[in-house]
Amino acid sequence: MFKRLFSQSLRNKILVIGLLPVLFFVLLTLFYIIPSYRDDLYTEKEIMTEEMVNVALNIAAEYHAREQTGELSTEEAQERTIQIIRAMTFGEDDQDYFWINDFHPRIVMHPFRPDLEGEDVSGMQDPDGLNLFVEFVEVCRREGGGFVPYQWQYYDDTTRIEPKLSYVSSFEPWEWIIGTGVYI
Repeated sequence: MFKRLFSQSLRNKILVIGLLPVLFFVLLTLFYIIPSYRDDLYTEKEIMTEEMVNVALNIAAEYHAREQTGELSTEEAQERTIQIIRAMTFGEDDQDYFWINDFHPRIVMHPFRPDLEGEDVSGMQDPDGLNLFVEFVEVCRREGGGFVPYQWQYYDDTTRIEPKLSYVSSFEPWEWIIGTGVYI
C-alpha cells in the first residue's frame, strides 16, 4: 500500500511540476503579453494618425507660404490645399480620409460628405452624446491639437457603431482644424 501511495504521490508531483510552466505561461500571456500587445497597437495607431495629420498640415503650410510670397491669393492657396487633402484617402478601399473644419465649427471640406461643407456641425453627436466637432475645437484651442476618442458608424454600415480615435490639429493661419481618424 505504501509503495502504491508513494507511486501515486510521485506521479502527482511530476504532473504538477510539468503543469506549472504551462500554467505560468498561460497566466503570463493573459495578464502581461496580451495587454502589452494591445497597448503597443493602440500607441502605434496614435502615432500613425498624428503623423498623417502632420502630412496634411505640411501641405497647408506649403500653400500658405506660397500665399505669403504673393504667388497665390488666399482663396487659391486654400482651394489647392482643400483639393489635395480631399484626394488623400487611405486604408482599405480608400475609405479613410481627412476632413477640415473651422473653429465655429463648420465643415470646410469632407471628401465623402460634400453636402456638409459650409454646414454648422456643432450639434453633431456620437451615440454616447459627445459633440464631436465641439470637442475637436476645444482640444485645438486648449492644446493646438490632440486625440479625441468617440463612437462612430463603421464606414458605410449604418447598423454598426465602433470606437474611433481621431487626431485633430489646428492650422492657425487659416483658422482651420485638420483631422483624420482610425477605428480601434
